[in-house]
Amino acid sequence: MPAIRFILPLILLAAACKPAGPPEVVVIPKASANRFWPEVKAGAEAAGRDLGVTVRWSSPEQESDRQRQIELMQEAVSSRAAAIVLAPLDSRSLIPSVKAARSRKIPVVIFDSGLDEAVYASFVGTDNRKAGEACAQHLGVLLAGKGLVAVLRYQEGSSSTTEREEGFMAAMRAASPGISLRESPAYSGASVKSAYEAARTLLAGMPEVKGIFCPNETSLTGTLQALEEAGLAGQVALIGFDSNERLLEGLKRGTVSALLIQDPRAIGYEGVKAAVQALRGQAPAARIETPVLLLTTETLGDPEIRKRLVF
Repeated sequence: MPAIRFILPLILLAAACKPAGPPEVVVIPKASANRFWPEVKAGAEAAGRDLGVTVRWSSPEQESDRQRQIELMQEAVSSRAAAIVLAPLDSRSLIPSVKAARSRKIPVVIFDSGLDEAVYASFVGTDNRKAGEACAQHLGVLLAGKGLVAVLRYQEGSSSTTEREEGFMAAMRAASPGISLRESPAYSGASVKSAYEAARTLLAGMPEVKGIFCPNETSLTGTLQALEEAGLAGQVALIGFDSNERLLEGLKRGTVSALLIQDPRAIGYEGVKAAVQALRGQAPAARIETPVLLLTTETLGDPEIRKRLVF
């Protein structure tokens, strides 16, 4: 037994002296289900390679699973990650987790969607309010400033989509007083299926609708499906955020009026870059905005725009 007591400290000492690997940056997105998040991951991993850190992708399965995201934050803090890059599913419920990381001296960068308290090192992402305004201005022109426009809201507590919705509605009211603006009676939710059901309810209650705004990929895809089923695709102007193969095909066919395209790779890259700056004692900018563009049938063939499309 004395020999064992003598050997054990040596084992622990050897483990303690083991050379450390590169710092680990944990990236926690909202989910990995749609085309946006894998592109964010690609950008984050590229930054990891360029900056000499390990990027660990730690994702909830669904964008509605706030509790799982909180658990992933707790796991990252308990594993003593060097830094965390987080896209909060909720602007309030993730604040305690971010504060817990900060108390352990783990810098947190917020990306894509904000928090109600500035308890983080930097925010990286789209100016969502301004991007929502751009959608309103374009839709107002398409409708010649008149008609009923509906907003299919996404999910309560989601800062990014709330800002898009509010920016869209404020700009529409200001620029197009001849347009009547109404919100959907139901949130679209986090899946295409739930968005489809919400869009069907919207169309049933607003048969005179002339335009619809959707704040993310799943709500836009579900609404397009509902319009197609109702025989209204191409008759009701449809505009919103992000893209996938089906939405791009709709744009080509005229059943989607315009898509607001973000730069998910830039968001992932700049998020990890800001986190590395923070963990190395260099204060990143408090807010880092990534570019957007409004994709229409007319601009779809532009070579510079095609480079931004990921499929």
